[in-house]
Parts: sequence; C-alpha cells; structure tokens
Amino acid sequence: MNLPNIKFMLNIDMAGRMDTSTKTVTIHGTGTSPVFDSLITTCKPAGLNIKTDKEIVNGSDQMPFYKNKIPCLFITTGIHDDYHKITDDPEKINFEGLLQITLCLERLIKKSDNAGNME
Repeated sequence: MNLPNIKFMLNIDMAGRMDTSTKTVTIHGTGTSPVFDSLITTCKPAGLNIKTDKEIVNGSDQMPFYKNKIPCLFITTGIHDDYHKITDDPEKINFEGLLQITLCLERLIKKSDNAGNME
C-alpha cells in the first residue's frame, strides 16, 4: 500500500481523565520515528508531565498505520474504573488536563512540518 501523504498518526484515546495530582500523560510509540522523542521534548507545556514509551500499544486504532510503516503515537492518561461503563460521566473529565494535552499535540504537529522525514 502506497500512502505517501500520511506523515504520522496520532491516536488520542482515554485522555480525558488525567490525574490532577500527577498531571501525567503517556505517549506510546516514540520508537516508531527517530524524531518523536526530540519533538515531544520541545512541545511540552509547563505543568504537564509526559511519560514516553518507545513501544506501540497493540490492538488499538493505530495498528493499521503501524503495519504500513507509518509512524504513530498513542496518547493516553490511562484506564479508569468507569471505562466502558455508564458511570463514565462528563463531569469526571479533566478539561484543564485535556487542554494541556491539546497544546502539546498542537505544538508537536506544527513542529513536525519542519522535522523532515518522520521515518
């Protein structure tokens, strides 16, 4: 499959329940591109803790991209007790945390324009 117009894929999943004490987001898949670690370092907003993992998470939406050798990142604040339950109510969303993650990813996307080849 020839997919020349896709630079990389972001899978943002389960990112709305950031712990207010740790303020940590995990970004899996940094090993799928040699530029991801440096891009993420330069994009981190103040007050956000970023944990990175070079490995990709198997079985999620990024897998078809990964299998086609497209760099991918899986962004999450982790599983929670309400996952796939009717108790997963909107008032439990950490909107400030989501804003910090959004700012980080917006910077990452903009900086990736100047990063050259992601592979």
